[in-house]
Amino acid sequence: MSRTVHAFDYLEKSTTVDAVPSIVVIFGDEPFLQQLVLRNVRQAVLQNEADEVPFTTLQGDTAEWRDVLDELSMHSLFGGGRRLVAVDAADSFVTKYRSELEDYAEHPRATGTLLLKVDKWASNTRLFKRIDQQGLQVDCRPPQKTVGRRKELDEKRLLDWIAAWSQAQHKTKLNARAGDLLLQLVGPNLGLLDQELAKLSLFAGLGGEISPEMVRDVVGGWRTK
Repeated sequence: MSRTVHAFDYLEKSTTVDAVPSIVVIFGDEPFLQQLVLRNVRQAVLQNEADEVPFTTLQGDTAEWRDVLDELSMHSLFGGGRRLVAVDAADSFVTKYRSELEDYAEHPRATGTLLLKVDKWASNTRLFKRIDQQGLQVDCRPPQKTVGRRKELDEKRLLDWIAAWSQAQHKTKLNARAGDLLLQLVGPNLGLLDQELAKLSLFAGLGGEISPEMVRDVVGGWRTK
């Protein structure tokens, strides 16, 4: 069974420590989604102490495999008893230690979860295929759909997620036409979309509805200046 999922699908599910495998890859060019996924993984691994307990973060261009392995081998005194070790900007780290990572994906440490944050993640590599079977890979790019032989933005899925996010995070309903207009003005940048929704929610009020007129006045106004 494939364990490569889009961030939207991953974030919809409640995740427990038992459900988080020993190796996780967060890939794609959408930092807002990366941060949401990282927060969920951290919560799942560290549980009640997630907000208080720091986790180990190493930089991909300077991290050494032996140091990563040492961190993963230590027992945690907090959370679910496992350590979370993240390698940030890990593209160069993966290139340098690909064979070690392939072996690790087959025989991971039970004492920790290794999390790799990368921009690009080719699906035709041995490492991708191994983690697809043994770990978890979360696609943090705007959702896409196949049209003929090419991929393009799945606007419907993105708009559905924006509406659900507005309701859950900002306690406001996003009118369907308002969502269309917001996406046209801002584009598929989820961090910017969230910022605009936060501002719009102040105008709509708690439990209110964001209308196309609000989007036009609040977002369209400064976008056209």
